[in-house]
Amino acid sequence: MDTMHRSRERGFSLIEMLVVIFIVAVVSRVATPSLLELLQQYQLSGAASQVAFEISRAKMQAAAQNRVVRVARNSAQSAICRQTALTTSGPWTPASCDDTTDVIELPGDAVVSGDLPTFRRTGIADASASLQVALGDLSKSIDVNILGRVTVQ
Repeated sequence: MDTMHRSRERGFSLIEMLVVIFIVAVVSRVATPSLLELLQQYQLSGAASQVAFEISRAKMQAAAQNRVVRVARNSAQSAICRQTALTTSGPWTPASCDDTTDVIELPGDAVVSGDLPTFRRTGIADASASLQVALGDLSKSIDVNILGRVTVQ
């Protein structure tokens, strides 16, 4: 009788193990979509911050080099670059973002759409600009006023 009692005290039963596995499976099934959405929001915030930073760099470059600088996107709208010229009508260097290695790739499958700013030699924008950075169903708005102030919403 003592041997039977000792064998029951060793380890867990099969039913207990199955219950624990079931609970872990249910919790991970519930948590996975929210983790994926959190990752997508993180990538979108990173992409919007990169675009805003490049716009600010373009403004500073225009004033520092006494040149016209604009922010442009590649044909797939998944990367941006800064282009310079002596006048607002060009010619632009590089000719396009597809023709340069100095391009900023956006994280994930993020794309940029909308008006991109052009800065005069003084660092003042030609016009205010509004653009969007989108990733899946999520998007962030970036506004640039005439003075070059960048706001991410």
